[in-house]
Amino acid sequence: MKSWTTWALGRVPLAGALAVIAAAMPCDARVEVLVDASVVNPAVDATGNVFVVGGSDSVLKVTPGGVVTQLIDSTGDGSGNTLDNFLAEFAVAATGDVYVPGFESDNVFRITPAGSITEIIDETGDGLGSGLEEPRAPVVDGAGNLYIAGYRSDNAFKITPDGLITEIIDSTGDGGGNALNDPAALAVDSSGNVFVAGSTSDNVFKVSPAGVVAEIVDRNGFDSLRSPDALAVDGAGNVFIQVGNSGSTVFKVTPGGTVTEIISASGDGSGNILNDVGGLTVDGAGNAYVVGENSQNAFKISPEGFVTQIVDATGDGGEGELSFPIDLAVDGTGNVYVAGVFSDNLLKVTPAETVTEVIDPSGDGDENPLAVGCCAGSYVAADAAGNAYVTGSALFRFSFDNSCPTAPQPDCEAPIPQKSRIRVVQASSNAKDRAVWTWRGAEVAASDFGDPVTTDDYRLCVYDDVDGLITGAHLPAGGICASQPCWGAKGNPPGTKGHRYKDNEGGSDGVLKLMLQPRGKIVLKSKGIQLLPIGLPRRVPIDLRVQVQAANGECWEAQFSDTGTQANTPLKFKSVSD
Repeated sequence: MKSWTTWALGRVPLAGALAVIAAAMPCDARVEVLVDASVVNPAVDATGNVFVVGGSDSVLKVTPGGVVTQLIDSTGDGSGNTLDNFLAEFAVAATGDVYVPGFESDNVFRITPAGSITEIIDETGDGLGSGLEEPRAPVVDGAGNLYIAGYRSDNAFKITPDGLITEIIDSTGDGGGNALNDPAALAVDSSGNVFVAGSTSDNVFKVSPAGVVAEIVDRNGFDSLRSPDALAVDGAGNVFIQVGNSGSTVFKVTPGGTVTEIISASGDGSGNILNDVGGLTVDGAGNAYVVGENSQNAFKISPEGFVTQIVDATGDGGEGELSFPIDLAVDGTGNVYVAGVFSDNLLKVTPAETVTEVIDPSGDGDENPLAVGCCAGSYVAADAAGNAYVTGSALFRFSFDNSCPTAPQPDCEAPIPQKSRIRVVQASSNAKDRAVWTWRGAEVAASDFGDPVTTDDYRLCVYDDVDGLITGAHLPAGGICASQPCWGAKGNPPGTKGHRYKDNEGGSDGVLKLMLQPRGKIVLKSKGIQLLPIGLPRRVPIDLRVQVQAANGECWEAQFSDTGTQANTPLKFKSVSD
């Protein structure tokens, strides 16, 4: 199973690894080879570093720029404590410490950001008689504590950043007759509660920060809860449980203890069945996603319990079919990526359920086919920026170039003179910084705006005549903002009265709202610490050019100079267009 990872730093450069832009894709998309060797279990951190397990029990880190480093290999700490990872699992703390368990070597290593490798626990466990056998499922909490399950020793340990080892649960489970056997999965919530799944005792336990153990669900009343082997926790503390051994069920347990079977073999109940859950993930809005290995599909389950099949064996409806998916991931804007092992491809499903094949068997279209085939496995990860990573014969990254071009886009539509305005305020609190840009021009064809609900990204780009591009913001197509779609199409039919982007949290570079109206009005509002400033006061003479660029090639701009400037201070810039 996948070991979810967040942060890491590199150590030893890996010879032969490369990062090559190999195949251009539509809409400024591209496929890159990051590691030209077979790897598994990609995971990506908040800054775009991706981590994978390679051959010889090695864990690799790849920076956004493509620099590959090897963090650890089978030699372990180089002092006789070797690593036999086997299950290809690892976990990483926000501090940059990387934790790698040796499933066969009965130990766990920590690699610091400086590259120091230490064996932090071995088969002796806590040294007080509680041993560790076949460690797996490492997770790290917000305080940097590591939790590790002993699969054959029927227990789990907590290891603090300073190395204190405590057995938090053993084979006796809750001590009240509910035993723990063969723990295969761990998860931890934001409050420090640890959840432990017993794969042969068919149950899940909760261990509080104070060490209180309670069984939260077992097969009593839930016969389909067999061999739980994957756990996930959402921001509200709900626990999601995936059953194993070709099971077709996922359970949800609320913090109050309510247990619900949120999906079963009946799938969506409308004829789209689920056969053999192969992957489970949860997004920031509490939606759960699962793939059916043998039913060749994927489902979304909303927090309210609505089940929707988001892709099936037909894939994108063309040549991009889906066969034997074993993994999926969701990015920061709600796009879901599903990898097909036998179809040797990666499919992207937008929040509006538009399906696109983003990588096919040709891989990078050059010398690196995806070539997963029968048994190598195809695993996928995604980051907040919308990049996706998939493993096969190599590690591939699929990405969009969402940045503004260095030079203004030519032939942008200009406004009616003296009708467009810009106002930027730098407040004493960064959270209150704000900017408003209003464009007023002639009538705009509704079709010129494209379809930002599903396909067309938008960018705000600001240039001056000396420095060129000075700031920009990206508004991705689709996406979920506060559990609702960020983009909405206005009018009947949808889009005839324009589109509106709304995000009260300003997740896309501080942008709160973008209104696109065919009557010739565009309004963009931004606020908060993510707002990219234009730099105040502006140099004199002022020559500022602001553009809103659509992925379909359309563009609208306004130019500002000294003539219309009304304020140009360290705290405020205000101007009307030339």
